[in-house]
Amino acid sequence: MCAMARGEAEAELAAYLAVFPEDAGALEPLRQQLERGEDVCSRHNFTGHLTAAGIVLSADHRKVLLIHHKNFKRWQQPGGHIEQNDATPRDAARREVLEETGQRVGQPHLVRGKPTPLHISAHFIPANAAKGEPAHWHYDFRYLFTADAQVLHHQEEEVSAAGWFLLDAPEAAFIAATLQRLRTLPEFQAGS
Repeated sequence: MCAMARGEAEAELAAYLAVFPEDAGALEPLRQQLERGEDVCSRHNFTGHLTAAGIVLSADHRKVLLIHHKNFKRWQQPGGHIEQNDATPRDAARREVLEETGQRVGQPHLVRGKPTPLHISAHFIPANAAKGEPAHWHYDFRYLFTADAQVLHHQEEEVSAAGWFLLDAPEAAFIAATLQRLRTLPEFQAGS
């Protein structure tokens, strides 16, 4: 099991659902995995496991930091699997942003006054024969950060490019639902 205790994952999920109860149905399988005591931060749990990501906005809130993922062949938020030394999904998100883009970020923004992800996306990952992985689910804990837009140095292994894009740019289509949620938050209006 990773450094993150099951209780930490349960607490994160409960805090998130208190803010966004409309997502309870989509996240019920994750809640059940936690209830059964499964190691949801192990990437070898092929029922489903946690990933973490950073939704990083420029200081003026007009641009979002994206990577072009080599395997998925699309622009998306920087993020990835929870690792053994990650104490929380927030730690994993910060680490992934730094590893994949060279961008340092601090603590994530509060969401509706609470320390919770901006979005937990449940998405299906197809089987990958090259890695010997069956199809499974990712529960992507996406945290909101702000940083100064700067020249980036992307990770060569998984990332073919990194850049800053306007929130409504075609490159941001994969995270459109997350960005739409951002636009609805009263205490953090994108583009303001």
